Amino acid sequence: MQEYLPRQLSEREICEIVDRVIARIGAQSVQDVPRVARLAKAAAGLGARGRVILRIARERLNNSL
Repeated sequence: MQEYLPRQLSEREICEIVDRVIARIGAQSVQDVPRVARLAKAAAGLGARGRVILRIARERLNNSL
């Protein structure tokens, strides 16, 4: 069954995607989390769960304060 599912990205790969999105749109606060998460999910496709992307986006933008 696993062979038919898309490969899941590692947390490191997801962090890289989130970081690229943050830099591209100039996100600076937790208010930007929904937009960052939406764009990162589009970039990651089926390779990442939305919940993981959202958590990483929150962590990254909380640490930027």
